[in-house]
Amino acid sequence: MGGVLFVAVVFLVLAAFFALTWRLGPPLQFMIVFAFLGVVVADSNLADRKLEQACENGLGVVVKSRAERVEGVRFAFRYSVDQGSAKDFGYRFVEAQGFSASELRVDRSTFVDGKEGMTSSTEFSANYALARDVSENGRLVEYTYSVREIDSGNELGRARWFVLRGAWVDRIIDNFSDGGPREFVATCHQGSEYGQMKALLHATLSPLES
Repeated sequence: MGGVLFVAVVFLVLAAFFALTWRLGPPLQFMIVFAFLGVVVADSNLADRKLEQACENGLGVVVKSRAERVEGVRFAFRYSVDQGSAKDFGYRFVEAQGFSASELRVDRSTFVDGKEGMTSSTEFSANYALARDVSENGRLVEYTYSVREIDSGNELGRARWFVLRGAWVDRIIDNFSDGGPREFVATCHQGSEYGQMKALLHATLSPLES
């Protein structure tokens, strides 16, 4: 239904444009329309190329040092952990404050002796943390992940992930779509953000066998 509505709105806008500019004549009117569409396409292609170059040049994991026999990891940013998170990441426990949790609640996913579980606590217990910094250049958003020893603050390694925020045309189209508006319209084609986080963690924090 959203797609039909979008097409109808496009036809209405074009009809209004041609009605208001009828004195210019069809050749000039069509030239203006095609010039506008050309700018939109060029802008989209430029943004896609910028994302592609960032992904090609910036997805490597940089390791400064490595810790052995690590039991668990703290996410130093809001992250939703579930019962399978510890097993998925390969540690005995993974802990974080959820998106809807209070500042005093810590969700902890556990995987010990082959058993998955979930607990809550008022304090973190991990010795190492996965931190995330976010920066934005135009529509390109960069996530920089780093693993740090909590007590000393020493950084063991870092990795990056990139996403492309939608331009105004993307947002208009999304507003008419059945799925609703999206914050981002594209990510790196190779790998995934989860894969980058896991690769960084395992490159710097060797898990203790569960």
